[in-house]
Amino acid sequence: MDIKLNKETLFVINTLERRGYLAYVVGDFVRDSLLNQIPNDMDIVTDATLSEVRNLFSEYKIVDYKKKTLSLGVIINNFYIEISTFDGKCIEEDLINRDFTINAIAYSPSIGIIDPLDGIKDLENKIIKTPKDPIVSICSSPLRILKAIELSIKKGFKIDSELNEVILSRASLLENEKPTRFKKFLDFVFESKKPSIIIETYFNVFCVIFPSLKATYKFDQHSRWHHLDVLSHILAVLDFTTNNLVLRYAAFFHDIEKPQCFTIDELGEGHFYNHYIYSAETAKYELMRLNYSKDFINRVYNLVLYHDRRLENKDIIIKRFLHDFGINDLELYFELKKCDCLGQNPKYYNRIDELDLIKERALELAKEI
Repeated sequence: MDIKLNKETLFVINTLERRGYLAYVVGDFVRDSLLNQIPNDMDIVTDATLSEVRNLFSEYKIVDYKKKTLSLGVIINNFYIEISTFDGKCIEEDLINRDFTINAIAYSPSIGIIDPLDGIKDLENKIIKTPKDPIVSICSSPLRILKAIELSIKKGFKIDSELNEVILSRASLLENEKPTRFKKFLDFVFESKKPSIIIETYFNVFCVIFPSLKATYKFDQHSRWHHLDVLSHILAVLDFTTNNLVLRYAAFFHDIEKPQCFTIDELGEGHFYNHYIYSAETAKYELMRLNYSKDFINRVYNLVLYHDRRLENKDIIIKRFLHDFGINDLELYFELKKCDCLGQNPKYYNRIDELDLIKERALELAKEI
C-alpha cells in the first residue's frame, strides 16, 4: 500500500536514513491518506535524538516546543514537518504509546505500512480505540478525552464502548489540565451544526470544563414562559443560533446561573432575579480562563448582560437601551433575543413579531448615533 509524500518529506526521511537512522511518517497524515482524505499535519518519528536532528537540518528553520520534549519542527520550502524521537526503543513501542490505534500506523517509503495494532482494521470499522487499556491511556493524557470526542465527530467514527465509559467516568481528570488547552475543542463544538448533541452526550465532560452547567440539569423553571428545564432551554437556544462564535457562547452562558438565582412566589411562579448579571460574570470568568481575547470576552459579556432587557417599540426606551448596550453587535443581540424566545413556551411566540419591529427601529436609530 503506497502513500504519496511530497519532496520535502522525502528529503527529511532520506537525510535521516542516509545517516543510518530510522524514519517513519505517522499520525494524522497516514490515517487521512488511508481514508482517501486530504492530510494536513506531517509527523515523522525517528530513532535519532533531537540534537542529532537539529544538526542534520541546521540550515533550515527549527521550531522548538515548550511542552513537547521529544519533538521539534523543521520548515523546508515553507512546508512544516514535525520530527519526534521515538517514544520508546523502537517504532512498535512508539506506536503503542500513541493516543488511538487509527493514529498508530506508520509508513516508510522503503518498508511500507507498519500496523502492529490493527489500526487499518479500526479505520475500516470506523471505530476509535486506544492501543493500551483505555484507563491507562486516558490517565496518562486526559486531553485524549476531548481528542476522542472531536475525532469521532469529524470522521463520523464510533468511540469504542470501553473507551467511551472511561471518558464519561474519568472526565474529572480534566480538572488537572490548563483550561487554555480546551479552547480549540470548545471552538469546534460551538461551531458545529448542532452543539447540543455533543454537550448532552458528554455532559459529564462539559460539567468539568464549566462547573456551573451541572446545576442546570433538569432544573424546573416553574414558569409559564418556559416549557423546558434550564439546561434544555440553554441547548435549544444554542442550536437556534447561527454559526457565530460570539453568539454561540452568549447563548450558552445566557441563563447558566439561573439555578442560583431561583426564587418562587406564593403563586408557585418561578423567578430568576439578576440572573443575567451572574451569568455575564460567569461568562467573563470562564472565557478569561480559556484565554479568549479581551474584545471577544467583552462582546459575549455584553450580550449576556443585556439579553433579558425588556424592550418596547418606543423611541425613548430603544434609545436608552442603545445608550447602555452600545451600537455594536446589535444584529447578534436581536438574534439572541429571538432565539431565546424560540427556546421558550411556543404559546408566546407572538413576541417575536414585536421584537422584529423593535430591531428594525433600533437599527435606524443606531445610524443617528
